[in-house]
Amino acid sequence: MKTHLRIIALTAFIFILFAGCKFSYDNRDNVTVIKGNPTELAVMYTQTSGEYAAICYQTFAMGKMIFNMEKEKCGEGNKKLAVVVDVDETVLDNTPYQVEMIIQSSGYPDQWDQWCNFARALAMPGALEFCKYIEANDGVVFYVTNRKDHLKAATVKNLQDKGFPFADDEHVMTRSRERSKEPRRDIIKKDHEIVLLMGDNLNDLTNIFEDKDAAARKMLVKDNQQLFGTRFLVFPNPMYGDWENPVYKEVGFSAIPEMKHEARMKIMKGF
Repeated sequence: MKTHLRIIALTAFIFILFAGCKFSYDNRDNVTVIKGNPTELAVMYTQTSGEYAAICYQTFAMGKMIFNMEKEKCGEGNKKLAVVVDVDETVLDNTPYQVEMIIQSSGYPDQWDQWCNFARALAMPGALEFCKYIEANDGVVFYVTNRKDHLKAATVKNLQDKGFPFADDEHVMTRSRERSKEPRRDIIKKDHEIVLLMGDNLNDLTNIFEDKDAAARKMLVKDNQQLFGTRFLVFPNPMYGDWENPVYKEVGFSAIPEMKHEARMKIMKGF
């Protein structure tokens, strides 16, 4: 009798455990495919792995070397040297927002404004030291972000609270109507020599990648490979970005998880 009750209790526990998980199951040829939230592993890697932190430190170290070389090359020019950085997943870490979206089975833009207005995103590994280094060596940092204009004050506050230099209305450039960052970069070029651009999205670097499909973006990277590691530095972001757009072009971002899963499987290649 006790053994029977234990089995019932164990079965009930397993049922409750899996009932609370955000998974669906698809049985094909006796193989169970588990479809969970596709960002879980990406967020976990970004937030917890030493490897990801190492990539950040490594990239900022390269940034310092590039800036030093450009400074030596330019000498005493008429324009101050500028470094243009993205904000999200480049100098500020938004993984807590991503985790909350997983817990709530939601996603951007839900609660994005609320998260930004908290102004408590932490600095990315190595980001603060890098920006301070540019300041100490007579350079200027511009934070060009596609956070919208109504989030500018909160973004400036977040950067200031974390000790970032040049965290003010002039150097933090948010998005108004136009999604492209090229017009804002053009404004910077009027009085500054941009020697380095850094971001987690190819669109953070130049407008040539905008509105292109996955194959075209990869080809443009290949065609411009000499700029990566010399003028452009990219941070990995497996959680979100414009790289997703071609994947969900046919089904749309609002498609049901099963359709998005099929879209992802369709674009990937096995052996």
